Amino acid sequence: MAEPLSYEAHKPTEFMDSKEIKLQHMLDFFIRYMNFDNLGKIANSHLALADQSVKLAFDERCLRLSELHSDAVDFVKTGYCVEKIETNLLAKEWPDFMEKKDYLLIYESRTILGELYREVKNIIKGKKEKGEISNEKTELDKDYKLDMDLVYGHWDEFLEEAYEMYDSFQIEMQGLMNLFNIRNEFEVYSGNFSKFTKEERKGKVNVEILQKRVLDNIAMMKQKYLAKFKKDLYEKDIKDLSKAERELLKTKASAVYIISYLNLTHIKNEEYQKVFRKVFEYKKWINSEEKGVERVIGLPWMVVSEWLIEIKQGQVKRETKKGKENGNEEKKDEEEIETIHVEEAENDEDEEYMEQEKINKEKGKKK
Repeated sequence: MAEPLSYEAHKPTEFMDSKEIKLQHMLDFFIRYMNFDNLGKIANSHLALADQSVKLAFDERCLRLSELHSDAVDFVKTGYCVEKIETNLLAKEWPDFMEKKDYLLIYESRTILGELYREVKNIIKGKKEKGEISNEKTELDKDYKLDMDLVYGHWDEFLEEAYEMYDSFQIEMQGLMNLFNIRNEFEVYSGNFSKFTKEERKGKVNVEILQKRVLDNIAMMKQKYLAKFKKDLYEKDIKDLSKAERELLKTKASAVYIISYLNLTHIKNEEYQKVFRKVFEYKKWINSEEKGVERVIGLPWMVVSEWLIEIKQGQVKRETKKGKENGNEEKKDEEEIETIHVEEAENDEDEEYMEQEKINKEKGKKK
Protein backbone atom coordinates (compact mmCIF):
# COMPACT_ATOMS: atom_id res chain seq x y z
CA MET A 1 0.00 0.00 0.00
CA ALA A 2 1.42 3.39 -1.01
CA GLU A 3 1.89 6.21 1.47
CA PRO A 4 -0.33 9.27 0.81
CA LEU A 5 1.38 12.24 -0.84
CA SER A 6 2.19 15.23 1.31
CA TYR A 7 1.15 18.55 -0.18
CA GLU A 8 2.40 21.96 0.90
CA ALA A 9 -0.67 24.15 0.65
CA HIS A 10 -0.25 27.71 -0.53
CA LYS A 11 -0.87 30.36 2.07
CA PRO A 12 -4.20 32.14 1.61
CA THR A 13 -4.03 35.55 -0.03
CA GLU A 14 -4.29 38.30 2.53
CA PHE A 15 -7.52 40.18 1.89
CA MET A 16 -8.42 43.66 2.91
CA ASP A 17 -10.92 44.34 5.64
CA SER A 18 -14.35 42.98 4.71
CA LYS A 19 -15.80 46.48 4.93
CA GLU A 20 -13.51 47.59 2.09
CA ILE A 21 -14.50 44.76 -0.28
CA LYS A 22 -16.67 46.06 -3.08
CA LEU A 23 -18.79 44.35 -5.72
CA GLN A 24 -16.00 44.81 -8.27
CA HIS A 25 -13.58 42.80 -6.10
CA MET A 26 -16.03 39.89 -6.03
CA LEU A 27 -16.60 40.09 -9.77
CA ASP A 28 -12.85 40.08 -10.43
CA PHE A 29 -12.39 37.05 -8.20
CA PHE A 30 -15.24 35.17 -9.87
CA ILE A 31 -13.97 35.94 -13.41
CA ARG A 32 -10.46 34.84 -12.44
CA TYR A 33 -11.85 31.63 -10.98
CA MET A 34 -13.83 30.88 -14.14
CA ASN A 35 -10.90 31.67 -16.44
CA PHE A 36 -8.47 29.38 -14.63
CA ASP A 37 -10.76 26.55 -13.56
CA ASN A 38 -8.49 23.73 -14.79
CA LEU A 39 -9.64 21.10 -12.29
CA GLY A 40 -11.42 18.93 -14.87
CA LYS A 41 -8.52 19.14 -17.33
CA ILE A 42 -6.04 18.10 -14.61
CA ALA A 43 -8.19 15.19 -13.39
CA ASN A 44 -8.83 13.85 -16.91
CA SER A 45 -5.15 14.04 -17.90
CA HIS A 46 -4.16 12.30 -14.66
CA LEU A 47 -6.52 9.40 -15.39
CA ALA A 48 -5.44 9.07 -19.04
CA LEU A 49 -1.69 9.28 -18.35
CA ALA A 50 -1.94 6.79 -15.47
CA ASP A 51 -3.73 4.38 -17.81
CA GLN A 52 -0.91 4.70 -20.39
CA SER A 53 2.05 4.40 -18.02
CA VAL A 54 3.54 1.14 -16.69
CA LYS A 55 3.91 2.98 -13.36
CA LEU A 56 0.19 3.82 -13.40
CA ALA A 57 -0.57 6.62 -10.90
CA PHE A 58 3.08 6.63 -9.75
CA ASP A 59 4.21 8.05 -13.07
CA GLU A 60 6.16 11.31 -12.53
CA ARG A 61 3.63 13.23 -14.62
CA CYS A 62 0.73 11.88 -12.56
CA LEU A 63 2.45 12.81 -9.31
CA ARG A 64 2.92 16.35 -10.58
CA LEU A 65 -0.72 16.50 -11.69
CA SER A 66 -1.75 15.36 -8.20
CA GLU A 67 0.00 18.41 -6.75
CA LEU A 68 -1.67 20.69 -9.29
CA HIS A 69 -5.03 19.10 -8.51
CA SER A 70 -4.56 19.91 -4.83
CA ASP A 71 -3.78 23.55 -5.71
CA ALA A 72 -6.77 23.79 -8.07
CA VAL A 73 -9.18 22.35 -5.48
CA ASP A 74 -8.05 24.89 -2.86
CA PHE A 75 -8.28 27.91 -5.20
CA VAL A 76 -11.43 29.27 -3.54
CA LYS A 77 -9.79 29.06 -0.09
CA THR A 78 -6.28 30.26 -0.94
CA GLY A 79 -6.77 32.48 -3.99
CA TYR A 80 -3.92 30.60 -5.70
CA CYS A 81 -4.90 29.20 -9.08
CA VAL A 82 -3.21 26.94 -11.64
CA GLU A 83 -2.95 29.38 -14.52
CA LYS A 84 -0.90 27.17 -16.82
CA ILE A 85 -0.36 23.42 -17.18
CA GLU A 86 2.87 22.18 -18.76
CA THR A 87 2.29 20.69 -22.21
CA ASN A 88 3.87 17.34 -21.28
CA LEU A 89 1.28 16.96 -18.50
CA LEU A 90 -1.69 17.15 -20.86
CA ALA A 91 -2.90 13.86 -22.32
CA LYS A 92 -2.82 13.56 -26.12
CA GLU A 93 -4.50 10.14 -26.30
CA TRP A 94 -7.52 8.89 -24.41
CA PRO A 95 -8.53 5.41 -23.18
CA ASP A 96 -11.83 4.09 -24.55
CA PHE A 97 -13.49 3.94 -21.10
CA MET A 98 -13.31 7.76 -20.81
CA GLU A 99 -15.60 8.00 -23.86
CA LYS A 100 -13.90 11.08 -25.33
CA LYS A 101 -15.80 10.70 -28.59
CA ASP A 102 -14.91 14.18 -29.80
CA TYR A 103 -11.20 13.32 -29.83
CA LEU A 104 -9.41 11.49 -32.64
CA LEU A 105 -6.74 9.63 -30.65
CA ILE A 106 -8.65 7.01 -28.70
CA TYR A 107 -7.14 3.60 -27.84
CA GLU A 108 -8.38 0.38 -26.26
CA SER A 109 -7.26 0.43 -22.64
CA ARG A 110 -5.57 -2.73 -21.31
CA THR A 111 -6.00 -1.87 -17.64
CA ILE A 112 -8.76 -3.29 -15.44
CA LEU A 113 -10.86 -0.17 -16.07
CA GLY A 114 -10.77 -0.83 -19.81
CA GLU A 115 -11.58 -4.53 -19.37
CA LEU A 116 -14.54 -3.76 -17.10
CA TYR A 117 -15.76 -0.98 -19.38
CA ARG A 118 -15.91 -3.22 -22.45
CA GLU A 119 -17.40 -6.15 -20.55
CA VAL A 120 -20.21 -3.99 -19.15
CA LYS A 121 -20.74 -2.38 -22.55
CA ASN A 122 -21.17 -5.81 -24.16
CA ILE A 123 -23.63 -6.86 -21.46
CA ILE A 124 -25.69 -3.69 -21.94
CA LYS A 125 -25.61 -4.14 -25.70
CA GLY A 126 -26.87 -7.72 -25.36
CA LYS A 127 -29.65 -6.70 -22.97
CA LYS A 128 -30.75 -3.88 -25.27
CA GLU A 129 -30.95 -6.29 -28.20
CA LYS A 130 -33.13 -8.60 -26.10
CA GLY A 131 -35.31 -5.68 -25.03
CA GLU A 132 -34.33 -6.10 -21.37
CA ILE A 133 -33.19 -2.46 -21.05
CA SER A 134 -35.39 0.53 -21.72
CA ASN A 135 -35.14 4.26 -21.04
CA GLU A 136 -37.51 3.96 -18.11
CA LYS A 137 -36.27 4.14 -14.53
CA THR A 138 -34.76 0.74 -13.75
CA GLU A 139 -34.47 -1.16 -10.51
CA LEU A 140 -32.10 -3.90 -9.39
CA ASP A 141 -33.33 -7.47 -9.94
CA LYS A 142 -34.49 -8.94 -6.64
CA ASP A 143 -33.37 -12.55 -7.17
CA TYR A 144 -29.66 -11.88 -6.61
CA LYS A 145 -27.71 -14.04 -4.16
CA LEU A 146 -25.92 -12.92 -1.01
CA ASP A 147 -22.27 -13.81 -0.46
CA MET A 148 -22.52 -16.08 2.56
CA ASP A 149 -18.80 -15.57 3.27
CA LEU A 150 -19.72 -12.04 4.40
CA VAL A 151 -22.08 -13.32 7.10
CA TYR A 152 -19.77 -12.78 10.05
CA GLY A 153 -19.88 -13.23 13.80
CA HIS A 154 -22.92 -12.17 15.86
CA TRP A 155 -24.11 -9.77 13.16
CA ASP A 156 -27.71 -9.99 14.39
CA GLU A 157 -26.74 -8.04 17.54
CA PHE A 158 -26.36 -4.97 15.31
CA LEU A 159 -29.52 -5.56 13.28
CA GLU A 160 -31.42 -2.48 14.47
CA GLU A 161 -28.40 -0.16 14.21
CA ALA A 162 -27.70 -1.41 10.66
CA TYR A 163 -31.34 -0.98 9.64
CA GLU A 164 -31.53 2.62 10.94
CA MET A 165 -28.36 3.42 9.03
CA TYR A 166 -29.63 1.79 5.82
CA ASP A 167 -33.07 3.40 6.07
CA SER A 168 -31.54 6.87 6.39
CA PHE A 169 -29.13 6.18 3.51
CA GLN A 170 -31.94 4.93 1.27
CA ILE A 171 -33.97 8.12 1.82
CA GLU A 172 -30.95 10.35 1.07
CA MET A 173 -29.99 8.40 -2.05
CA GLN A 174 -33.57 8.54 -3.35
CA GLY A 175 -33.59 12.29 -2.72
CA LEU A 176 -30.30 12.71 -4.59
CA MET A 177 -31.58 10.73 -7.60
CA ASN A 178 -34.84 12.70 -7.66
CA LEU A 179 -33.03 16.03 -7.32
CA PHE A 180 -30.80 15.40 -10.34
CA ASN A 181 -33.31 13.23 -12.22
CA ILE A 182 -30.97 10.22 -12.27
CA ARG A 183 -32.40 6.87 -13.37
CA ASN A 184 -30.76 4.57 -10.82
CA GLU A 185 -28.13 4.22 -8.12
CA PHE A 186 -25.48 2.85 -10.50
CA GLU A 187 -25.53 6.03 -12.58
CA VAL A 188 -24.86 8.00 -9.40
CA TYR A 189 -21.60 6.13 -8.74
CA SER A 190 -20.45 5.90 -12.35
CA GLY A 191 -21.26 9.50 -13.27
CA ASN A 192 -22.68 8.22 -16.56
CA PHE A 193 -26.07 9.95 -16.57
CA SER A 194 -27.90 8.55 -19.59
CA LYS A 195 -30.61 11.22 -19.56
CA PHE A 196 -28.17 14.12 -19.24
CA THR A 197 -25.83 12.77 -21.90
CA LYS A 198 -28.61 12.99 -24.48
CA GLU A 199 -29.57 16.51 -23.38
CA GLU A 200 -25.94 17.63 -23.40
CA ARG A 201 -25.73 16.86 -27.11
CA LYS A 202 -28.53 19.36 -27.61
CA GLY A 203 -26.56 21.95 -25.62
CA LYS A 204 -29.00 22.02 -22.70
CA VAL A 205 -26.94 20.55 -19.85
CA ASN A 206 -23.28 20.66 -18.77
CA VAL A 207 -22.75 17.09 -17.55
CA GLU A 208 -19.37 17.79 -15.95
CA ILE A 209 -20.89 20.35 -13.59
CA LEU A 210 -23.70 17.98 -12.67
CA GLN A 211 -21.24 15.12 -12.14
CA LYS A 212 -19.20 17.29 -9.78
CA ARG A 213 -22.29 18.26 -7.79
CA VAL A 214 -23.42 14.65 -7.49
CA LEU A 215 -19.92 13.45 -6.49
CA ASP A 216 -19.67 16.23 -3.90
CA ASN A 217 -22.93 14.99 -2.40
CA ILE A 218 -21.69 11.40 -2.43
CA ALA A 219 -18.43 12.41 -0.70
CA MET A 220 -20.38 14.15 2.08
CA MET A 221 -22.71 11.17 2.47
CA LYS A 222 -19.74 8.82 2.76
CA GLN A 223 -18.17 10.78 5.61
CA LYS A 224 -21.53 11.15 7.34
CA TYR A 225 -22.29 7.41 7.32
CA LEU A 226 -18.71 6.46 8.10
CA ALA A 227 -19.01 8.54 11.27
CA LYS A 228 -22.34 6.84 12.08
CA PHE A 229 -20.77 3.42 11.53
CA LYS A 230 -17.55 3.92 13.51
CA LYS A 231 -18.98 6.21 16.21
CA ASP A 232 -16.27 6.62 18.89
CA LEU A 233 -13.70 4.96 16.61
CA TYR A 234 -14.19 7.47 13.77
CA GLU A 235 -11.10 9.54 14.62
CA LYS A 236 -8.96 6.48 15.31
CA ASP A 237 -6.48 5.34 12.62
CA ILE A 238 -7.10 1.83 11.34
CA LYS A 239 -3.56 0.81 12.36
CA ASP A 240 -4.28 1.75 15.98
CA LEU A 241 -7.40 -0.37 16.33
CA SER A 242 -7.24 -3.26 18.79
CA LYS A 243 -8.21 -6.81 17.81
CA ALA A 244 -11.52 -6.46 19.67
CA GLU A 245 -12.29 -3.17 17.89
CA ARG A 246 -11.53 -4.70 14.50
CA GLU A 247 -13.83 -7.63 15.28
CA LEU A 248 -16.56 -5.19 16.32
CA LEU A 249 -16.32 -3.24 13.06
CA LYS A 250 -16.26 -6.41 10.93
CA THR A 251 -19.38 -7.73 12.69
CA LYS A 252 -21.20 -4.41 12.22
CA ALA A 253 -20.10 -4.29 8.57
CA SER A 254 -21.60 -7.74 8.04
CA ALA A 255 -24.92 -6.52 9.48
CA VAL A 256 -24.88 -3.49 7.15
CA TYR A 257 -24.22 -5.77 4.15
CA ILE A 258 -27.01 -8.18 5.07
CA ILE A 259 -29.66 -5.51 5.75
CA SER A 260 -28.74 -3.73 2.51
CA TYR A 261 -29.05 -6.81 0.31
CA LEU A 262 -31.91 -8.85 1.77
CA ASN A 263 -35.39 -8.36 0.32
CA LEU A 264 -38.78 -10.07 0.56
CA THR A 265 -37.95 -12.40 -2.36
CA HIS A 266 -35.28 -14.07 -0.21
CA ILE A 267 -37.84 -15.26 2.35
CA LYS A 268 -38.65 -18.15 0.00
CA ASN A 269 -35.03 -19.36 0.19
CA GLU A 270 -34.77 -22.16 2.79
CA GLU A 271 -31.07 -21.54 3.47
CA TYR A 272 -31.72 -17.83 4.05
CA GLN A 273 -34.66 -18.66 6.31
CA LYS A 274 -32.28 -20.47 8.69
CA VAL A 275 -29.56 -17.82 8.67
CA PHE A 276 -31.57 -14.60 8.41
CA ARG A 277 -34.69 -15.52 10.40
CA LYS A 278 -34.26 -12.50 12.72
CA VAL A 279 -34.28 -10.11 9.76
CA PHE A 280 -37.41 -11.69 8.27
CA GLU A 281 -39.15 -11.28 11.64
CA TYR A 282 -37.99 -7.67 12.14
CA LYS A 283 -41.12 -5.50 11.85
CA LYS A 284 -39.41 -2.29 10.70
CA TRP A 285 -37.68 -4.16 7.89
CA ILE A 286 -40.89 -5.91 6.81
CA ASN A 287 -42.87 -2.64 6.81
CA SER A 288 -40.18 -0.92 4.77
CA GLU A 289 -40.03 -3.75 2.23
CA GLU A 290 -43.80 -3.93 1.84
CA LYS A 291 -43.90 -0.24 0.86
CA GLY A 292 -42.05 -1.24 -2.32
CA VAL A 293 -39.48 1.56 -2.10
CA GLU A 294 -36.69 1.13 -4.66
CA ARG A 295 -33.77 -0.71 -3.08
CA VAL A 296 -30.28 0.77 -3.01
CA ILE A 297 -27.25 -1.39 -2.24
CA GLY A 298 -24.34 1.05 -2.30
CA LEU A 299 -24.11 1.63 1.47
CA PRO A 300 -21.87 -1.34 2.36
CA TRP A 301 -19.48 -0.66 -0.53
CA MET A 302 -19.35 3.07 0.06
CA VAL A 303 -18.84 2.93 3.81
CA VAL A 304 -17.70 -0.49 5.08
CA SER A 305 -15.99 -2.05 2.07
CA GLU A 306 -12.58 -2.36 3.77
CA TRP A 307 -14.11 -4.49 6.52
CA LEU A 308 -16.06 -6.66 4.09
CA ILE A 309 -12.85 -7.24 2.12
CA GLU A 310 -11.05 -8.22 5.33
CA ILE A 311 -13.84 -10.70 6.14
CA LYS A 312 -13.64 -12.20 2.63
CA GLN A 313 -9.84 -12.45 2.71
CA GLY A 314 -10.01 -14.23 6.07
CA GLN A 315 -12.52 -16.72 4.67
CA VAL A 316 -10.38 -17.37 1.59
CA LYS A 317 -7.32 -18.00 3.81
CA ARG A 318 -9.28 -20.47 5.95
CA GLU A 319 -10.56 -22.34 2.89
CA THR A 320 -7.07 -22.44 1.37
CA LYS A 321 -5.62 -23.80 4.61
CA LYS A 322 -8.41 -26.37 4.86
CA GLY A 323 -7.81 -27.38 1.24
CA LYS A 324 -4.11 -27.92 1.92
CA GLU A 325 -4.88 -30.00 5.02
CA ASN A 326 -7.36 -32.12 3.05
CA GLY A 327 -4.77 -32.46 0.29
CA ASN A 328 -2.17 -33.63 2.79
CA GLU A 329 -4.64 -36.15 4.24
CA GLU A 330 -5.42 -37.48 0.76
CA LYS A 331 -1.71 -37.73 -0.03
CA LYS A 332 -1.13 -39.59 3.24
CA ASP A 333 -3.98 -42.00 2.43
CA GLU A 334 -2.55 -42.58 -1.05
CA GLU A 335 0.90 -43.31 0.42
CA GLU A 336 -0.61 -45.77 2.90
CA ILE A 337 -2.52 -47.53 0.11
CA GLU A 338 0.65 -47.67 -1.99
CA THR A 339 2.54 -49.19 0.97
CA ILE A 340 -0.15 -51.84 1.39
CA HIS A 341 0.02 -52.69 -2.33
CA VAL A 342 3.81 -53.03 -2.15
CA GLU A 343 3.59 -55.25 0.93
CA GLU A 344 0.93 -57.39 -0.73
CA ALA A 345 3.08 -57.72 -3.84
CA GLU A 346 6.08 -58.69 -1.72
CA ASN A 347 3.99 -61.28 0.15
CA ASP A 348 2.77 -62.72 -3.17
CA GLU A 349 6.37 -62.94 -4.39
CA ASP A 350 7.41 -64.70 -1.14
CA GLU A 351 4.60 -67.22 -1.52
CA GLU A 352 5.52 -67.90 -5.14
CA TYR A 353 9.18 -68.35 -4.14
CA MET A 354 8.33 -70.79 -1.31
CA GLU A 355 6.07 -72.77 -3.63
CA GLN A 356 8.82 -73.00 -6.24
CA GLU A 357 11.33 -74.13 -3.59
CA LYS A 358 8.97 -76.86 -2.46
CA ILE A 359 8.57 -78.10 -6.04
CA ASN A 360 12.37 -78.10 -6.54
CA LYS A 361 12.93 -80.14 -3.36
CA GLU A 362 10.37 -82.76 -4.41
CA LYS A 363 12.06 -83.06 -7.80
CA GLY A 364 15.41 -83.54 -6.06
CA LYS A 365 14.09 -86.39 -3.91
CA LYS A 366 12.74 -88.25 -6.95
CA LYS A 367 16.16 -88.11 -8.60
